[in-house]
Amino acid sequence: MAADAIDLLKVCQLFVKQVNPRQEVKKYREVMRRLRDCARATFLEFKSAIASDVSSHPFPGGAVHPLTNYVMNYLMALTDFSQTLGSLLMEHEDVEDLTIPPSPPDAINPEEEEFTYDSPEKFVAMKRHFCSIASVLEANLQMKSKLYRDVSLRHIFLLNNIHYMTRKSWLRR
Repeated sequence: MAADAIDLLKVCQLFVKQVNPRQEVKKYREVMRRLRDCARATFLEFKSAIASDVSSHPFPGGAVHPLTNYVMNYLMALTDFSQTLGSLLMEHEDVEDLTIPPSPPDAINPEEEEFTYDSPEKFVAMKRHFCSIASVLEANLQMKSKLYRDVSLRHIFLLNNIHYMTRKSWLRR
């Protein structure tokens, strides 16, 4: 769902570049607001799904749980869209703050445009969502670890899963 929203965002930006932005700004802002709401709702649903994933038996040998693998792969796949997601998830209340491509007379210097597009502020909201998802996953793993009777297996399970999460995120950098 998030990938579809990102593709739609790219189409919208191309559309706005082709028409007079002054005529279509209101429509564009509404679409951008809805895309932002969709992206945020998707993150909330994903966190809820992680939190509600329950197991009735421990995972064999304290190995990396499939949920950990799935969540980390999902997050790493989303980093391919980090610029777009960062722009969508900015913490601004006003949709006007979302990037509207400039009309030709107002063209921005390419170096300046690149700087604003990659600015750290755009990644803060995405980072918060990712950290929140990782926290929910870690809390879920804590609950799953209690299924082990052997305390050492609990710790091995948590160690394996948290190590996997850390390694996966570092490898992506």
